[in-house]
Amino acid sequence: MSSILKRFLVLAAAAAMILSGGTVPFDETADPENVRIEELITGFFDEWKNSDYDRMLEGCSPEWKKEQEDAKRSLFILLANRTALEMTIEQITEDGTGPERYATVVALMDRNDGKEPVKYKLFVLAAKNPDGNWYIDPESLKINEVIRKAETETIDDVIVRGQLDAFFDGWKNSDYDRMLEGCSPEWKKKQEDAKRSLFALLANRTALEMTIEQITEDGTGTERRATVVALMDRHNGKDPTLYRLSVLVTKDPDGNWYVDPESLKSLEADEKTAAETENDSTTEAETPAR
Repeated sequence: MSSILKRFLVLAAAAAMILSGGTVPFDETADPENVRIEELITGFFDEWKNSDYDRMLEGCSPEWKKEQEDAKRSLFILLANRTALEMTIEQITEDGTGPERYATVVALMDRNDGKEPVKYKLFVLAAKNPDGNWYIDPESLKINEVIRKAETETIDDVIVRGQLDAFFDGWKNSDYDRMLEGCSPEWKKKQEDAKRSLFALLANRTALEMTIEQITEDGTGTERRATVVALMDRHNGKDPTLYRLSVLVTKDPDGNWYVDPESLKSLEADEKTAAETENDSTTEAETPAR
């Protein structure tokens, strides 16, 4: 299942449970299991703040850890170089079966990019193991959205997000025809072979996962600049690398939004990051020790 579909299903499930009255407002006196989940998640975020990956892994699903070649490194990649500075649990939602519950968490994140911390809303899945203990499913930590004021989130922003999701999903699956559907018609007209040009722009990289951190408007209403964090496979036999891209999405006269492929060359601006991960000393500094 693609990360996009998985994210959609989890968010849809959480929304459906809220609408159906399945939401349990967080209250330590309401359910002892919720108290245990609150302690688990609070402890996990405390260790996240301190970058203590060994302690964080203690709270992660044993099944998930077994599936990882290097669980510590996998967790680091999932968290996309963010650090949770503080958090609040807004509510805990039951799935109706008992063994799984979703915690809606608002967290202040340092994205370690030299900018101000940003608030995120996460839907953290806690599952009860056969041993009777609750554990966090680390995959659910990828399901997060930057919190914005409602009045700044326009229908165009929603459409732009959808276009980017579709483009990156096509990229993940090397579906260049699908990707080209989301590319600027003006750009495609200028290319002798649009598919070959797009392949060359992407420099033989494949986006495995992505998160849209923010979308900003240019003031004219016809351009959006999306800050995207993507996990890239460079097809060089080495571990995937995190990149931060600044993707330009423009509104065509036909009223539709399209990705400007030329903006994907912003990958090159982050080439230093990729080079640093090839340097053992730098890697050790940026990635938790094995």
